[in-house]
Amino acid sequence: MPELRHLELWGNKLTNDGLIAILDGCPYLESLDVRMCYNLVIHGNLAKRCFENTRIKYFR
Repeated sequence: MPELRHLELWGNKLTNDGLIAILDGCPYLESLDVRMCYNLVIHGNLAKRCFENTRIKYFR
């Protein structure tokens, strides 16, 4: 889904590997909502990709 710009996945079993696949496969993603995805442990390089990426304007 390379043209995807907005994605809401909150409340599911998304893992870090799944999040990395989304970030790699959706170069135009502007907003990503992963609230209540309790299998995610966002830190280190993954946190940098999510929070410091100027392309994603809304990460929750």
